[in-house]
Amino acid sequence: GDASRAQEILDSLRAHPRILAAQIVLADGRVLARHGDAAAWPLARERNDGVQLAPGRNAAELVHALNDGARLQLVLDLGGLQHEARRTLLAFVAGVVAVLGVVMVGLLLALQRAIVRPIAALAGAVDEVRGGADYARRVPAEGSDELARLGRGINALLTVVQLRDEQ
Repeated sequence: GDASRAQEILDSLRAHPRILAAQIVLADGRVLARHGDAAAWPLARERNDGVQLAPGRNAAELVHALNDGARLQLVLDLGGLQHEARRTLLAFVAGVVAVLGVVMVGLLLALQRAIVRPIAALAGAVDEVRGGADYARRVPAEGSDELARLGRGINALLTVVQLRDEQ
């Protein structure tokens, strides 16, 4: 019931720019203390405690029961929260794009190491054999994938051609 202490408490809310209004209403309906434009937000006595969106005002209203039937009403601006949510979403999307970029570069490097380099080595060896008729030349054929099978097949072919050439 101390109006000056209640006003001090509500005045401390000035540091929170998202709080548009606040008031403490006693059980008999008298306003004990107000902050901001609380008169524009009438408090319905029969409202339950909780948070409710204020239709058409981009705000949320919090009502909380206090001692002796008094009620605290806070009105919060949701515009700032929407702005923060957008910023957070953009930061999240930027992070996901960055992670996907790193993953893509990693996949490209792995693809180059696993496919492009062995194919380039096969092509280089075949060019050397064709250009110099050096059938003793062999291509790298490590592993158990299709490229290794192809390398072993080329090596077998070179072995057959070398034997025929020697005969």
